[in-house]
Amino acid sequence: MAYFTFMGQEFKSLFEFKNGDAQKIINKYEILFCQKYGSINNSHHYFWVKQSHIIEMIVLQKDIESLKIILSNGYDEHINDVAGAGFTLLHTASINGYNDIVKLLLTYKKININKLTNDGYTSLSLAIRHNHDDVVQTLKLNNKIV
Repeated sequence: MAYFTFMGQEFKSLFEFKNGDAQKIINKYEILFCQKYGSINNSHHYFWVKQSHIIEMIVLQKDIESLKIILSNGYDEHINDVAGAGFTLLHTASINGYNDIVKLLLTYKKININKLTNDGYTSLSLAIRHNHDDVVQTLKLNNKIV
């Protein structure tokens, strides 16, 4: 079982990777998540947080190298999981214009490029709406769009 320490208290990690580097990365982002969102209040564990929230933090930090390690250590099975507002990793990268991350995510066979957010947006429509032309081109060149 994997743990991380935040504000002097030990908490059970949402993940348990066999690869030590992957676990260190996750623990770093679990702590960052707690610092940013105040998800731990004294002894209360952040019970509402899902794994996808932590992985989304990696995307939001544009940490492509850490994302590669996490995806190559089994998280690719959850590549279409959603975090807040029904966003997948691809939605998050697309709305923010992170074309390198979009390209990386598109290399995974299980990626669902047509998945809708809670408000009915695809990754392509988010990129168009936020004027990320390079992401729009990358997504359009992908043959998985229906």
